[in-house]
Amino acid sequence: MRSVADFRPLSRETLLLLNNLLLVVLTASILLGTLYPLVIDALGLGKLSVGPPWFNTLFVPLALPLMLALGLGTLARWKADSWSRLGRLLAAPAALSLAGGLLLVGLFAPFLSVGAALGVAAALWVLSTQLVALRDRLRGGGAPTRGFAGMLLAHLGVAVFAVGVSLVSAYS
Repeated sequence: MRSVADFRPLSRETLLLLNNLLLVVLTASILLGTLYPLVIDALGLGKLSVGPPWFNTLFVPLALPLMLALGLGTLARWKADSWSRLGRLLAAPAALSLAGGLLLVGLFAPFLSVGAALGVAAALWVLSTQLVALRDRLRGGGAPTRGFAGMLLAHLGVAVFAVGVSLVSAYS
């Protein structure tokens, strides 16, 4: 079988692939950090504890690109897109997300944590890109399908997760 389907580096397919790759690596790092101490103990090689330093070192550098790609992927076109089109769509959400992350953490937290501000900004990024996607869907005359609603709900769940992880790791 031969396929003539083609897609460019900046496309929804590429961003979905990147999202899936980052999710698999995140899942594997969490699994390794959880099971490795149990395996070492079961083999009688001693006691080992993997705590917040392990998870923070691996999770943050992988989760931030995941959140960025998640927002981009929602609005990217299939097969090919342009940075200029995405830039026009995403300039306002990006600015609002950064300002909102700093403002919310600065106003409501006991002290300003860069990690918490980045986590809240990333969650606001995902939220705002989902709102842009919903606005575009409604403007185009298409009613949101169940698949689209499921995507929105899943992405909002990732945003809530990001806020929870960021604030708990910074302020607990």
